[in-house]
Amino acid sequence: MIAGNNKIEIYPNPSSDYVNLKDGKKIAKIEMSDAEGRKIAAFKETDKIDISEFPSGVYFLTITFKDGKEQTKKIVKK
Repeated sequence: MIAGNNKIEIYPNPSSDYVNLKDGKKIAKIEMSDAEGRKIAAFKETDKIDISEFPSGVYFLTITFKDGKEQTKKIVKK
């Protein structure tokens, strides 16, 4: 499903420690995958994600909203 009016801004991107999600109150869960599509972490109802423990690279956040819709965003870890 594609998120209709659920637009999430992720900043700063790229980042070395945390990324913030603007309007995170609409989020039910977030799954983080590496560039090869492997799920490496999961977060529940959050507006700030600690990425400091992950190696530098490209990651994807699959955001599931409380209305059941999903959106995938790319982030870059410095």
